[in-house]
Amino acid sequence: MVMISESMECCKLEQMSDAVFELKEQLYEARRRGEALHVVERDIVRVWLQKVGLLAVEGFIELHGNGDLGPVAVSPQGREMDRLEQTKSRPYLCVFGPLTIERTVYSAGNHQQEYAPLDAILGLPEGKFSFVVQDFAQMLGVDLAWAKDREVLERLLGIKLPVSSLEEMNRKMAEGVPQYRQQRPSPPIEEEEAIFVASGDGKGVVMRKPRPETEKETPSILPPETKGPQPGRKNMAVVGSLYSIAPYVRTPEQMLEILFRDGPRPKEEPPRPRPCGKHVWAAMDDEVVDAAGVTHPLRGLHTTFQWLSDEWEKRDPGHRKPLVRLMDGEHRLWEAADTHMPLGKHPDDTDILDIMHVAEYLWRAAVVFERHRERQEAFYHDRLGRILRGEAQSVITALKAAATRRRIRGKKRKTLETVCGYFERNLDRMRYDEYLSQGYPIASGAIEGACRHLVKDRLERTGMRWVREGAQSMLNLRSLWINGEWDDYQQHYVKAQLANLYPNRTSMIAQTRRRLL
Repeated sequence: MVMISESMECCKLEQMSDAVFELKEQLYEARRRGEALHVVERDIVRVWLQKVGLLAVEGFIELHGNGDLGPVAVSPQGREMDRLEQTKSRPYLCVFGPLTIERTVYSAGNHQQEYAPLDAILGLPEGKFSFVVQDFAQMLGVDLAWAKDREVLERLLGIKLPVSSLEEMNRKMAEGVPQYRQQRPSPPIEEEEAIFVASGDGKGVVMRKPRPETEKETPSILPPETKGPQPGRKNMAVVGSLYSIAPYVRTPEQMLEILFRDGPRPKEEPPRPRPCGKHVWAAMDDEVVDAAGVTHPLRGLHTTFQWLSDEWEKRDPGHRKPLVRLMDGEHRLWEAADTHMPLGKHPDDTDILDIMHVAEYLWRAAVVFERHRERQEAFYHDRLGRILRGEAQSVITALKAAATRRRIRGKKRKTLETVCGYFERNLDRMRYDEYLSQGYPIASGAIEGACRHLVKDRLERTGMRWVREGAQSMLNLRSLWINGEWDDYQQHYVKAQLANLYPNRTSMIAQTRRRLL
């Protein structure tokens, strides 16, 4: 095998040593010129880091030779292949810039199947972008629009990536997220807090309207209002969140103070418990094909709650801790929760209607009954306090009686009917005096924040339109970043890619080591 041993000269590594010496001379010269530190620092990053780094990468590749195993080599599938007369090159883009790798290639039959041992030895990705470039590009992409991602990569690393490549890279990297989520370790059981909290909510994503195959593309010189189809409707991304948390006992009066507080929290107030192992995820509507080839719709709602159920079962398999299902009043959320993670496995399992949604509906009633802001706030404060004290039913009754007594009609009457209907449908989830005394959370800030941070901040920027696959891929990777799992997933992703591309890589490395010795 053609390989450079550690005792043999490596041309690229020698060039790297020369470049480092040249850099040293440049530093002396910069001192003589009186250069400012920031100018030298920028030159090191933009010129020398890239130059030396690229030579180091090329030198490492050169140390391995070209992967020549002799006239015949055995492919990962166990098939004997003959060595081609000429080596073949493949492009490779690392974080220091582009380079070309020359490899010995083996082929069988009519050259439809080819095998380059050096690809396996070096652990090269399927395409030309290094795993490090993919990591950096997608790490930026989960927060930045693709055009801005491209701009930042070019400014920091000097590498140029097409937006189409960034999008394709995103989808490829996201494919392994479901498998990773199933096998990732859960927080240690002894670190889990006393209460498990599950929440779900929906956030619309503007979808790109597909152009019918029969429709011709309109010339771009026409005005925007006549150019092509109008944007598609929003599809719902259903966000799920699961975490454990310690009890936080409060009185209704303390809760009112928290809700109406404008300033900072008093120093004497005990710190609120922090969630343990909070994970979020979101799913778009999808389609699945059964064994008979029939396509069935798969609602993102059920995908999300199935994930919540699986996560909950994995983290509390014996159901030793109560489950709190905390959401707004959307009936489809509660139906999905009943299907996938029903209550009753622990005697203290509880459903709770998010108090912030109660407050929103209650304010509508305040506006109906009172005209002036000060009186509206007093009405609102009084009724919300009564609801927190467990008097939701009496508040509903009083609202209806007041509407009849004051002969509320028209739109105002309809508003009150909506408010009272919302409260009546969720009355069993409004026992806030009990929840507060048990230390249960009553506001779904975690899921509200997840909807905004996970979905809106990336997928709902001005002018953005998505296809379902692209939106789901972005949500998959963005959830990893938010959950603090990015580095773990990158290791999982690279390991899975190499195992799929080069199942015999370990034996190949061992073989080359024996040849080197």
